[in-house]
Amino acid sequence: MKKYPGKNALWFLLFVIIYTLIPPCVYFFWEGGAALSPTRWAAFFLCFYIVDLIWLTFLLRNRVELFEDKFVVYSGLNKTAFPLNSVLRVERVEKTALSPERLRVTAQGRKFHLAVKDLDGLAAELNQAAARNKAERG
Repeated sequence: MKKYPGKNALWFLLFVIIYTLIPPCVYFFWEGGAALSPTRWAAFFLCFYIVDLIWLTFLLRNRVELFEDKFVVYSGLNKTAFPLNSVLRVERVEKTALSPERLRVTAQGRKFHLAVKDLDGLAAELNQAAARNKAERG
């Protein structure tokens, strides 16, 4: 098994940092905050940081694992496995909104994008699988 760690865009990292800093800034710097009860502040913080935990999963759980017969994509709370014999096409996509470079993978009629740190390594492995599938199908 090979692991390919995901690559996160700088703007997404900055978004999560700013999102995380909003509640303390509102609490300490908003003059109307004194009018809210401690229970409402607690509910505000709780709701805000539950959503923040979901954002953090996209930063921390972002990778592709390549096995002998399948590859598994981890993204946030999602985990999706695809058999390697379903890979039809792999192409490099540049200048996307989320990342400067990504892979567009077509597998069993589904298209999706992957952004990993070792883009060339993953592309080579998936292209080999796609070439084997074309040879087997004739």
